[in-house]
Amino acid sequence: MLLLVLLNAACGRHDRNLLPEVLITGPNQESWNVHMYVTQTGQGQDSSQLRMELIAEYMAWIDDRDSSHQRLSGEDTKVHVNLYDTTGAATATITADLVWYYDQQQRIIADGEVLVLTSDGRRLETEWIEWQGGDRKIRTDRYVHITTPDETVEGTGLEASEDLSFYRIGRFKAEVAVDS
Repeated sequence: MLLLVLLNAACGRHDRNLLPEVLITGPNQESWNVHMYVTQTGQGQDSSQLRMELIAEYMAWIDDRDSSHQRLSGEDTKVHVNLYDTTGAATATITADLVWYYDQQQRIIADGEVLVLTSDGRRLETEWIEWQGGDRKIRTDRYVHITTPDETVEGTGLEASEDLSFYRIGRFKAEVAVDS
């Protein structure tokens, strides 16, 4: 009983205005075994085109003061995000322990053992990335390891196209295959 009283007293000292709203109210909705499709209709088009697939064991829908977003996670499996170009062709798959999807900004944040695999076999490994739907770029300020058929590159900081056909790394070292 004494433990409960001390715990309650300790929690009572915190100002509720300093806590993130999600801790105060919790999610608006929850879903399990989620397979969500995000489509987009281009200007002058009659039908929508698949742009993204989000697959997770759990998703929480959260509305706060500034935005609406979804938090995707899995207990036994990683979250999968499949990205598609404007023609509907697969460009990359992102897997991570946790993914935040901000639908209004068309933005994803992936955290925890992030792996990006492209349709042509390029591979990015890091611990955190941000993907922007507007410019379809991947960014991070963390350590990255990229493997392509021709090279292995690692460094800190990255800006890349979602299919990893173009990338710029801040501080890097590389191994490149050279024909002799």
